[in-house]
Amino acid sequence: MTADPLAAAFPLLTTRQLGQISALTENITIELGGILLREGHHTDSLYLITDGIADLTKNLVEMESVVTEIKAGELVGEMSFAGNFPPTATVTAATDIKAIKIDKSKLMALLEGDAALGMAVFRSIASTLSRRLLQVTERFAFLRLT
Repeated sequence: MTADPLAAAFPLLTTRQLGQISALTENITIELGGILLREGHHTDSLYLITDGIADLTKNLVEMESVVTEIKAGELVGEMSFAGNFPPTATVTAATDIKAIKIDKSKLMALLEGDAALGMAVFRSIASTLSRRLLQVTERFAFLRLT
């Protein structure tokens, strides 16, 4: 991971733009077993894991299943941010986690006032979502072959 986790998560942003977003952030710690996002409950923030591992779990008809691990350098809450709907899964600390919390309403206000910044942030989020969709597609293709 690079020295600046925001720069790694938002590679299209300039130093000035990263500074604008950094001004909206708060460093947080979530202890082992703590909940970062809860499926179906609205969230007011986007998170960037900077240290530790989280489990992304999905409730499936009276059963909870770990879908994937989220590691340092990954965004969480990006689907809710981009789509303005509650999280579709729960994110639980599998280890103690350090994260950067970005206030959703403040970030949206910043992006609405700067079209170039908004485009760069949403392109970075789209890239994250595309990469994750590709991973899921490959998993399902593998499952069909077995």
